[in-house]
Amino acid sequence: RYPGIYIMHDNARMDPKDYPQAAGTWSGTNGLFFWDELEPAEGSYNWSKIDSFLAKAWDLGLAPSIGIHIMEGGGGRVPQWVYTQAGARRLQCTWDMPRYWDPIFLEKYRNFILALGARYDNDPRLEWIQTGTGIYGETQPSTDSDDACIASAIAADRPGTDPGGLWVGVVNNISAYYAEAFHNKPVMLQFV
Repeated sequence: RYPGIYIMHDNARMDPKDYPQAAGTWSGTNGLFFWDELEPAEGSYNWSKIDSFLAKAWDLGLAPSIGIHIMEGGGGRVPQWVYTQAGARRLQCTWDMPRYWDPIFLEKYRNFILALGARYDNDPRLEWIQTGTGIYGETQPSTDSDDACIASAIAADRPGTDPGGLWVGVVNNISAYYAEAFHNKPVMLQFV
């Protein structure tokens, strides 16, 4: 609905009136949010950051989009309860991160994505949603320096499994969760 330039990971900090040279091309803003902040306890959601972002962007005349991240440089952004209470297994390479292929992790992440869709799929202010698969929401689990560590963990957990094939399956599963949750919004997958 709103073609043009979207300021990625802006969280509506940039006001279009401060950038008149971009008039007519700057359509929207992208807010970045972390799963651990949005679901601090299982089934208990804190949507206030997203709600505030949507309201501010809308007030600025920008079409807002949101992205969910579960892994950043510096470590995972998965709620601790996923490990401590639900029993998902984590992986320690350069940083602490989810074992993305862990069925408990995938189940809990799917539940979160479905709740996110239930809340925002019909919100007329939200233009599109960016999936959160690997590091920075991209289609890689971590930085390249962690490739051997991740491959070793996959070999330990699932002997004989092709690490690349398993990772593609994880990205496909997570993408399917977003497609299941969002019927009225375009879903964007960052490919890197």
